[in-house]
Amino acid sequence: MLWYDAGIDGDYAITPEVWRRIVEELTGLGAIGADRADGTGDAGQRALEPVRAAPIVVVMDDFDELAAPDLLTGVEYLVRVLKGRVRVVLSCRTVPPLPLHRWRVTGELGEVRADQLAFTLDETAELISAYKVGLADSSVAELHALTEGWPAGLRLAALAMRDHPEPEQVVAELGTDDGVASYLSREVLAALPPDTCRTMAEVSVVEQVTAAMVEALTGRRDGARMLAALDQQGAFVYRRPGPGEWYRFHPLLSRLLYSELRRQDPARAALAHRRAAQWYIAHGPPAEALRHLLVAEDWATARETMDQHWPDIAVGSRRRSLKEVAPTPPEAIHTEPGLALAFAAERLDAADPVQARRFLRMGGDDRDDPAADNRSRAPVLLALQLAEARLAGDLEQTVEVATRLMSVSSTNDAVGRTVPAARALGLIAMGGARLQLGDLAAAGDQLCDGLALARRADLSQAQISAGSQLAMWYAVRGRLHAAARISRETMKLAERLGLTRATDLGWVRLAMAEAHYQWDRLEDARRLTDEAADHASGDPQMFISAAVLQAKIRFSAGQLAEAHQALLAARKEVAGARVSRPARRSLSLVEAEMRLAGGDLPASRRLLSSWAEEEPLSPWAATVEAAILLAEGRAAAAAAAVAPYLADGGDGASLTWRAQAGILNALAGKALGDRDRVIRGLDVALDAAEEEGFRRMFVAAGHALSELINAVAPAMSVYRLVATDLARVPVAPGAAAPPYLTGMPAAQGNPCMGVAPVEPLTARELTVLRYLQGDLSNVEIASVLYLSVNTIKTHVKSIYRKLNAARRREAVRRARELRLL
Repeated sequence: MLWYDAGIDGDYAITPEVWRRIVEELTGLGAIGADRADGTGDAGQRALEPVRAAPIVVVMDDFDELAAPDLLTGVEYLVRVLKGRVRVVLSCRTVPPLPLHRWRVTGELGEVRADQLAFTLDETAELISAYKVGLADSSVAELHALTEGWPAGLRLAALAMRDHPEPEQVVAELGTDDGVASYLSREVLAALPPDTCRTMAEVSVVEQVTAAMVEALTGRRDGARMLAALDQQGAFVYRRPGPGEWYRFHPLLSRLLYSELRRQDPARAALAHRRAAQWYIAHGPPAEALRHLLVAEDWATARETMDQHWPDIAVGSRRRSLKEVAPTPPEAIHTEPGLALAFAAERLDAADPVQARRFLRMGGDDRDDPAADNRSRAPVLLALQLAEARLAGDLEQTVEVATRLMSVSSTNDAVGRTVPAARALGLIAMGGARLQLGDLAAAGDQLCDGLALARRADLSQAQISAGSQLAMWYAVRGRLHAAARISRETMKLAERLGLTRATDLGWVRLAMAEAHYQWDRLEDARRLTDEAADHASGDPQMFISAAVLQAKIRFSAGQLAEAHQALLAARKEVAGARVSRPARRSLSLVEAEMRLAGGDLPASRRLLSSWAEEEPLSPWAATVEAAILLAEGRAAAAAAAVAPYLADGGDGASLTWRAQAGILNALAGKALGDRDRVIRGLDVALDAAEEEGFRRMFVAAGHALSELINAVAPAMSVYRLVATDLARVPVAPGAAAPPYLTGMPAAQGNPCMGVAPVEPLTARELTVLRYLQGDLSNVEIASVLYLSVNTIKTHVKSIYRKLNAARRREAVRRARELRLL
């Protein structure tokens, strides 16, 4: 390997010397004949004739600093002449002026971009742990969102937190006056022209920007060219995909620029806010206009904006801002309820419930206002109280306030023109609350009606809020294609309006993640779930939903430690938060599935039966119950447990659990020798697979189900195509075993499951064996099963002896041959 670094060897920027050095070293390695390496430039290039078969790697670090015109020509020639003999690796921040398009077509180019190098949420947590930093899971998610997985930024943050008494404070101030700020200043901003840096500072008052916004905020006339150049230069400025031509700064760069602007030139910062407000007044959304007006202390225009646009401001769909811009209220706020409500709306949008309640109390004080104004302000106050209830996660209060808002709006002559808008807000909030409470039948109608009214009233943020929650409603019901369609429509609207940081969009990502999970596209599902977790800061319901799905995805991929860690993080969140019963119950049910998959039937049964209240997730609980009964060899009882969920239950039913019930019914029928029951169960499951594309549950059921489909499918001609497809679905070699097949006592003696070992494994040994197929250490397995490490080691030795294996991989392979896994 040859390595050239412009940052270390600056003299290599002189093309003849660079080229001579490359030619000499390639000659020394035998890639070029010694008698031909006699010059530089064209002569040196002609000398590059391959005489050696072994590939040589030439790395050019900081290539954008090395890349003089002659060197670019030389590199192109090097790639063309020495195909397969020399591999050229270019490390650069900007796109090099080389024929990349041609190399892509010929398959000669491999590209690794910044987003591919970014840390995942799990990797971020692992890094923080390696630095011995005690950081809450919610703060880890906040750090990951703030750095966007940027490795250098995470390392600098970890170093700053390592010896800090309050690491959460480091996260809160990251990028303002620390190692990250120094890095960005020297490595990014120092390489840009001063006028560009000045423009970027003024633009940093907004979250996202278009060329028109740049020109409106700064007076420049080359906004498009400047943004495109910054994107191409790798200056931590990125163009967002989708419509609208939106760009965004990296959150840490935006923080740095804004903090410096306010510190060095407060007047220029206020002017930038006023210009931003005028732009948002003209183009929307009004919530952004209100925020900038309050920061710029334009009280009159702020009141006017609140009066005119309150339905689209008081949606309760918070923006996900990673830099704090808190306006300072004037003394007049105590005598101007309208202004107090404007401040309350801004604080609700910023997820600051304490200050929001304070301003709401001021806004509700009507002693100095005429009666007519009180009547017109009542819906505004109720809409903001509704947003406060949503922010607090008080679902019952949300339903109650939403009902009052719709009632007051429909009987108040003073606000007659805003009745549809107020009703839209009420229906959207009520539908979202019903969804979280598990009342799917009511939630669907309310969200659909709310979305229709929001479209009629042209309420952009309300449409995003309704669409996000409606997508999740479809996903929960197993209507995967509808969930994907609504998600795409909602994201497209958010991208067009520059509202991609709205918190409610976390539900869009979760809906899409659920669809991809059920379609067995685990990598896409993981990415979307991690993005949702980034959005979930301050929303326990969303955080728990993301954690449950993260656990499922990681467990399906055989990443057992990560799956349990996701559940542990969610349980910590539940401990101090107001969370719905279905959300709490989902944690115990998914853990019960994981324990069952590990063969720990007592723990699985304990988790299932530990719920003392009325069951909020009956279909899911029934499938877990049936899986446990199957594992206990009680097939008839398992079939009875899922029988009520085989029929279509209407709008409140979930196709996911209906399909799962069908699979379990078929497996129970196989155990009972009841062919009719097998066909009935497969009919339900295959119908769902054909309609919505379910795959994961079939993959999870493994060989037993694929053999059953192969045996019975010929008699089910209507599903022949999907049955043939599903019968060929491979079982991932590293994947966790299916929750309703593992742990079956009958598995070792079942003639269709392979030849049993000489000495059967005990139930506990089977449990340990199933954890051995993941990447958990003995210490981690002991932690998961609440056993000592020595006990685990004893079980492992016994497993090796009984399976005639010398190491873990061999034991797992042998167990799969015997169909123990």
